[in-house]
Amino acid sequence: MTRKPTDSRRPLKMSAFSRGLFSRLRCASKTCQPLQTFSSRGIQLRVLSSSAILCAAKKNTVSKSISIPKAFPTSSKIPISSIPYQSFAASLAQKTYTTTLYEAPSHRWYIWTSYGAASFFAIYASYVIYVYMDAPEGVPVWVPYVFGGCGFAMAVFAARLALNVAGLVKSINAIPKSVLMASKNPAIARSAAKGPDLTIEVELRKMLPIPFFPARKLYAEPNEIVIPHSLAPPAVVLSPSELRARERQEEARRKKELKYEQSHIMSAGLRHASRAFFTLFTNARRAWTREGFMDLKVKKRFYKMDVLGGYALDNGRAIDRLVTIKKNTR
Repeated sequence: MTRKPTDSRRPLKMSAFSRGLFSRLRCASKTCQPLQTFSSRGIQLRVLSSSAILCAAKKNTVSKSISIPKAFPTSSKIPISSIPYQSFAASLAQKTYTTTLYEAPSHRWYIWTSYGAASFFAIYASYVIYVYMDAPEGVPVWVPYVFGGCGFAMAVFAARLALNVAGLVKSINAIPKSVLMASKNPAIARSAAKGPDLTIEVELRKMLPIPFFPARKLYAEPNEIVIPHSLAPPAVVLSPSELRARERQEEARRKKELKYEQSHIMSAGLRHASRAFFTLFTNARRAWTREGFMDLKVKKRFYKMDVLGGYALDNGRAIDRLVTIKKNTR
């Protein structure tokens, strides 16, 4: 067999081993930067430079040493700004105006009912005593004594009903010292200069609507006023959905009442008269039982405070935070 001549221009095939050896020798002949290892926080990062351009660029960079703290502080002392505590009485004393804590509802029906019943019993007692103290002839001996006792009982009832109006609290105000010192009354201004920073003013309702006679006002410190129980009702926590549902129910009730009033105009007078009679009988019951009145002790004297209506700041919580709450004040 004749062998074909080999072409010198044909590339020679090399084995895998020889190719790997040749590549290693060629890489060794170049000026490459060796493998660099940076140790930071226990993590080794390997940066390999494999080109001459990167090698030239890295020569101009300056390696900065990373400063690693040896140990982190376990507890850091951060100064906390101390906020001075300010009581509710002190916050009211810093104001430049009078704060209304309580305002009683209108007691017109209650006063009329008490005075009306007292007048009836007083007239009946006077008549019985006048007639039967000098009994006519033919009347048994025991009759004047019986009717005399009845007349005395009627007089007691009249006095009790008339005294229902006495000591009714009309309003309670918190007055700062600066406001009292600026008063036009020199006696009040002099007493305020030596008094506390906050004074509670309790204004009483007049027993008789006599003009040119001002209502009686009492001035005391907050700790000199005592109530038997808290004015604020127990807190009821409601979710936003429950609050919205309650508001919707109240709005629906008002719309229903307004619609009924507008559609039943002819019977409106009877309905209003019925409400007036109901209010009259309710106040008559309160005149006998004194329902809805709470004892308010101011400087060892007791007064009557209506808790069934009226206005109270923060639903009564403001008074609870100022005065003393003590059971069995009498």
